Amino acid sequence: MVKKSKFIKLLKSLSLEEVKRFNDFLCSPYHNKNKKSVALMEIILPFAPEFTDPKLENVGLLDSIYTNKNSIKTLLQTMIRLFEEFLIVEGLRSQELYKKYILMKELRKRKSFNQFNSVYKQMKDNFERKPQKDLLDFNHRYLLAAEYFQYLFLNKELTSEDYNRLWYFMDQSYVLSRLKYTGSMLNKQRIKSGSMDVPSADTMLKLADEKRLSVNPLVNIYKTAYLLILHNEDSYFHKFQETMRKNHNCLTKEAATELYAVAINFCIRKHVEGKSGYYNQIFQIYKFCLEERIFYVNGMISPQRLHNLVVIGSYTNNFEWVENFLEQNKSSIETEFREFAYHYCKGVLNYNQGKLSEASDALLEASFEGTPKNMAKYTFMKLYNISIQILLLKIYFEQVEVFAFDSLIKSFSERIRLLKDINQKEKNGHQNFISIIKQLFRFKTDPNYKKSLESIETTLNEYSITSNKKWLLSKIKELGK
Repeated sequence: MVKKSKFIKLLKSLSLEEVKRFNDFLCSPYHNKNKKSVALMEIILPFAPEFTDPKLENVGLLDSIYTNKNSIKTLLQTMIRLFEEFLIVEGLRSQELYKKYILMKELRKRKSFNQFNSVYKQMKDNFERKPQKDLLDFNHRYLLAAEYFQYLFLNKELTSEDYNRLWYFMDQSYVLSRLKYTGSMLNKQRIKSGSMDVPSADTMLKLADEKRLSVNPLVNIYKTAYLLILHNEDSYFHKFQETMRKNHNCLTKEAATELYAVAINFCIRKHVEGKSGYYNQIFQIYKFCLEERIFYVNGMISPQRLHNLVVIGSYTNNFEWVENFLEQNKSSIETEFREFAYHYCKGVLNYNQGKLSEASDALLEASFEGTPKNMAKYTFMKLYNISIQILLLKIYFEQVEVFAFDSLIKSFSERIRLLKDINQKEKNGHQNFISIIKQLFRFKTDPNYKKSLESIETTLNEYSITSNKKWLLSKIKELGK
């Protein structure tokens, strides 16, 4: 009952340190006076942070607190409410600006105006010293201005200057938010090719062009990003790149990553349209963002980001730069996935250079590193493990490794059959790939095989979806020579 409860599922989202802080939160009489909740936490704390121990299923686990199932259910509901309160407190810990805003609001309500003005001056000086790098900073600056305006409204005759100061911070926050989210909405419409009721941008663009706002680097960045999405033309792409290179230091890494995704999506759209050279542009974006450590999170690179670099670098024949980057930055790969991601990327890189033996060794090492049960919970790991099996099948096909090919084709077929985390369409695509490569391998190795290349190709073309179809067609062509 406890192990499968919604409360335990929420607790699993916390790290061990966070679980300990939640326990401290429960033990604080200021936050919680429910002694049963403290007793419950004492019982389940030893199972943190995974909460997967079968002992959590024990019927009498909570007998020292309650024996009534309905009472336990009520307690678990209370724990969810306390968990939500804890998350609010945790969130506020990192929101110093918002905490100060709340403080000012409370001081104003209590007419503690001397302290109010002291906090306001401190916050105003802080904003002027420290550049604002994301939308939240500008939203907080507006809240500060609005709160000070309320104070002035109660205590003095307001001037046009007071109103204009409020409009400035209000418009700044509004324009940045509208540019970002209208651009995001328009981008979604382009990606999904669906109809979305994108609002008019006339008002925000006029405001963005006003001198008082156009001097803000973030306004210019988000405006050029919006115009790039809107017009989908090279001139706007080059303008966006120029603006980003000049001002990327004005952005948080998270904001810069989101904005560079706009440029990457533009390049992908152009590539799909049949235009050449855009993958080189994507590689240059990746190279710049990695050299400037924009794509790093907490000083680390994710396996997904590294995989994308290898794919783009291979496609554009930038093998040497990617390989050097991989070797020099192995220690910067997320610790949990480091060995897997390193060997997997080495394998993909070697395969794309035609170094099949080296690729095989690296991919087998990656397969070993990616096998532990704790890896199975990550969806991307399942996809990468499928990719490893496909690449190994291609290598064994090329090297005519009969025993290795036959062994892998059997185990891979079974794995795909049992997989539950991919949709049926993807599963069918992989199963069709397995069927065709198996037939082609038989044609290649067995002189008595009765199927012709023409019949295999016909079967391939009859399938509605087949993964790696382009590769299969190239092998049919090679075998037909």
